[in-house]
Amino acid sequence: LADIIWRAGSGQGVLCLPSKSGVYLPESPQFNQDGVTEKLQLVPFGKWDELVTVLRRYIYIFQEEPGPAVLLLLYSAVLSRGLDRGLTNRSHLVSFKGSISNSVLCLLMTGRASPYLHNGVQYRGDEDNAAVAETGVLIRSPLGLLLWMGNEEKTQAANLGSRLKTPIFPVWLVICCDQTGLLFCLDRALMRDYRNEYNFQLHYFTSSHYQTSETILNISTRGFEETDPELPLSTLDKIIRTK
Repeated sequence: LADIIWRAGSGQGVLCLPSKSGVYLPESPQFNQDGVTEKLQLVPFGKWDELVTVLRRYIYIFQEEPGPAVLLLLYSAVLSRGLDRGLTNRSHLVSFKGSISNSVLCLLMTGRASPYLHNGVQYRGDEDNAAVAETGVLIRSPLGLLLWMGNEEKTQAANLGSRLKTPIFPVWLVICCDQTGLLFCLDRALMRDYRNEYNFQLHYFTSSHYQTSETILNISTRGFEETDPELPLSTLDKIIRTK
């Protein structure tokens, strides 16, 4: 949590915590109270160790289930980034359906909100219109992202770049249609040397309430052969192959 907030603020941070009694934003025709937003207290930090200390003191708030953790982290990251910077490089943070956008994913993983998942800057335009710069992920992300949108065509259309597919740490947020999961390796050296990728284990947890224990995958890339296209693959297998 501290890393996400500090990275968004580029060396500073704002931690949003709920007040137990005070209400700072009254309900109005323009604002409906949600039990969290109207009670926010903003605590600014200029030192990393102070942010970590306060987070440890109030970590129980982020562990409540159900609880306000997602809202608090989103508010903290956005305000740490700053509205002046955040508003210039984001689309809508939350869709009309209530789901988070690519901008939020990029903000939380890289510290910079962007609706584009590709590497660097790409230009969109044609002969009749001036090229428009679309700024995606500028640096290798600490955490990774893997997508599966139901079929290969839709998945490729998301234009997910290698800076998210190949993160610094072997941890990937997995989005499969409307379901999310977490894929990770206990060996932190996995991403440092390609030879570590010959044989390794991945652990997978999904947001589905049907999964009561972790899934452990044994991955071997030695002597890799193309799979018979007639044989069905599991969705998780397809997701890993996009990497």
